[in-house]
Amino acid sequence: MSSRGYAHNPVKVNWTSQPVEVPADFLSPLPIVPTAKKIDFANSALPEYKDEYAVILDNVLSASECAQFIRLAEMSQGAHSESKESIKNNGWQEAMVNVGGGYEVIIPDYRNSDRIIWDNHEIMNRLWKRILQADEVKNYLQRLEGDKYESVLGRGGDSGAWVPTQQGINERMRFLKYGAGQFFRRKYLVHIDGIAQISGADNS
Repeated sequence: MSSRGYAHNPVKVNWTSQPVEVPADFLSPLPIVPTAKKIDFANSALPEYKDEYAVILDNVLSASECAQFIRLAEMSQGAHSESKESIKNNGWQEAMVNVGGGYEVIIPDYRNSDRIIWDNHEIMNRLWKRILQADEVKNYLQRLEGDKYESVLGRGGDSGAWVPTQQGINERMRFLKYGAGQFFRRKYLVHIDGIAQISGADNS
């Protein structure tokens, strides 16, 4: 990030990263297929979301892939390079709070953790292909009916069903690290990340 802020002082943020050579076999097919369980909002503490679709994913990444993912994210911030220049905290920076319009603030009594932001289209394409191996996700996205999904899905064939026409996962990755005593305090019932729209960049 090009600039830092202080508590309750909004600053314009600009996420940049170093080129990273991603191994060709990273996120190659796993012997264990990912699974997805649809959340039954109607019978949960959030019944107002009964018409929404969300799943809990399991077996998406192995332990070794998680470790490799973290190292690659740190490399995107210049860590682990052959340069003799030391990268503070391996590229992890204080997590800020999005207040809209490209501005963020540091609010340590609400959000107290470290973060790396990394945009990489190729990695997220690979991850999306793996997630689609989960039957619940694959079957749901292949047969969606109605105009409700027009903004994110494209019409397919003569059946009137909706099918995916885009990647499925935003290429902006957010890595969070919590050390001793760090936290993300509950302030609202639901937390929603800001929207990131990235286009025209080759981040592979």
